[in-house]
Amino acid sequence: MTLNRRLHLSNILNFIIIVALLAGLAMIGRASLIIFDMDGYVDYGFIRAKVLEVSKWADTLTGPENEKILIETAASFNSRYFAKSGFGVFVYRDGRKLAGPEADIMDSIPHPLLEAEDDRLMVLDSNVYFSALRGDCRLILVNDRFSIKHSNEVTDHAFMLFALLFIVLTLTVTLSGLLTRRMIIRPIMAAINVLSRGVSQIREGNLAYKLNYDVKDEFYDICRVFNEMADRLLQSDGQKRRDEESRRCLIAGISHDLRSPLASIKAYAEGLLDGAAETEEEKEEYLRVIVTRSDNMEKIVQQLFMFSQLDLYNYPISLKLCDFDEELEKLIYRERDAYALDGLGLSLNLAAKPAKVNLDLSLFQIVLSNIFGNSLKYGDQARSLMKISSRVESATVHLDLTDNGPGVPEEKLGQLFDMFFRVDDDGLRTGHGLGLAISAKIISRLGGTIAARNAPEGGLCIEIKLPIIWNGEDDERQSFNNR
Repeated sequence: MTLNRRLHLSNILNFIIIVALLAGLAMIGRASLIIFDMDGYVDYGFIRAKVLEVSKWADTLTGPENEKILIETAASFNSRYFAKSGFGVFVYRDGRKLAGPEADIMDSIPHPLLEAEDDRLMVLDSNVYFSALRGDCRLILVNDRFSIKHSNEVTDHAFMLFALLFIVLTLTVTLSGLLTRRMIIRPIMAAINVLSRGVSQIREGNLAYKLNYDVKDEFYDICRVFNEMADRLLQSDGQKRRDEESRRCLIAGISHDLRSPLASIKAYAEGLLDGAAETEEEKEEYLRVIVTRSDNMEKIVQQLFMFSQLDLYNYPISLKLCDFDEELEKLIYRERDAYALDGLGLSLNLAAKPAKVNLDLSLFQIVLSNIFGNSLKYGDQARSLMKISSRVESATVHLDLTDNGPGVPEEKLGQLFDMFFRVDDDGLRTGHGLGLAISAKIISRLGGTIAARNAPEGGLCIEIKLPIIWNGEDDERQSFNNR
């Protein structure tokens, strides 16, 4: 059932309840009109007082010995009230009047009153009767001035009151329904329509769709969470597409990088079989080429295995809490001579503030080696230079590795850490495109991030950020430059 139908049904039920309530009140009021008539007139209070008065002295004057006093008391009562207010007390014995006003009302007294054994009060037409049996005497109190014709006016007023109450309640229910619809149902339906459009867009594949809902109510958080869900779905979809593209690139890259050495190995092996190498020196050279190409294939397979293990979180990592700059200095010092021979100079500038981080030193050495190797491969200077600097900001240590090479086109910086991605300019770029991808996986496993940007003074800058476990006091650090 829709909210609109629920609202209409609620209004109808409210109306039925009001009608039933008013009908019940009308029935109760109609049943109590006589009581209302008697309680609503000053006469009735006076009648009740006189009834109590007659009952009191009738109770005390029972018996034949008090008959004279009873008659005298009734005569005194009649002389005081009959002419002025219409009250009269009649005393009867065996149907014979012993006392009372001149008028004889025995014929007008209701028959049940004459036979009642208990005290009884009755209103009939314009008369009020009270009958009490005391011994063998019956006392009847009569008031012939109580006019019940005024009850019609009371009835009219009562029905007018009920009609007015019905109108007020009907207007109240109607107004309440309108206000409920305008202030509650309409905003709810508007929010539901917004959500429905959003769900339809997501179902149709438009994951970039955003709900535009600015009203600060309960639906605001729902719409906000919906937008966050859409963002995550969009990111998940983008990651899925990237993974699919990565798998395609992986297959294409493996096919490309293994095809060349395999073709070379096959060619040289066939040459050996066909006798192309006639001398021992030629045969040795053929075998050396086969071994070299096999080593290259083994290196590619090892890198692919390492990448897949890191990607699946199956590669073993041995973390050690260490001083970052101290360990970095050791790693650079150990490798700088070898890189200098290859034509890459290393310049180190460490932070002035010590910081302890969790590192797997062997994996971090692989990261540095991959970055240094890329600088050697892609540098076009007569002598390549890598500037290494660290700094501490908040709870993070930053490591910048900046070379003096040609840099990377801005539109390709985001792909630099993808598998098998290489920046090829006229065939001058070499390698398999796995080094930086493996480095990114390692840094991620260490809880950090890695990014690339072009340095303002030229060259490519690789920035690594690692979380700090502990900050020490300021300490003087030395730097050395390999010139």
